[in-house]
Amino acid sequence: MNEVLIMETFSSLVSKKIIFLDIKKNDEGKLEEIINLDNFYHGIEEKYQSNNYQEKSNNIFVKFEKEFGRPLSPMELEIINGWLNDNMNEELVLCALKEAVYNGVNNMRYIDKILYEWRKKGYKNPQDIVKNLNRKNDEVKELFDYDWLSE
Repeated sequence: MNEVLIMETFSSLVSKKIIFLDIKKNDEGKLEEIINLDNFYHGIEEKYQSNNYQEKSNNIFVKFEKEFGRPLSPMELEIINGWLNDNMNEELVLCALKEAVYNGVNNMRYIDKILYEWRKKGYKNPQDIVKNLNRKNDEVKELFDYDWLSE
């Protein structure tokens, strides 16, 4: 790059407020120009975080398509987006998908019913489900011991 192109690019970045040119006095009392890249780094960080969120969000759709063995319909995409927009934990949605697949049902209404029941029971994350299952397994059921041969 030649000097003219470098200066045009620099002034373009300053005018777009991506970088700033600060003027400060040094220890000797002379004015110095300092290039401030804070906005540039904040922009990169925001872009990275939004890409991370999109990857995470897209990941749930890919898992649904993989488990169903077909692309999702627009209605199914809207249903999943509705769950996520309704502050439903993404891990909880994936657990409901796992439960449905385990039971052999590839149906969004079935998954919706699972999520409805879990919300009614107050489950907010997969750990709540595991706690409840452990509690049920810890309960010892008494079997009635009846001697059928003695009668």
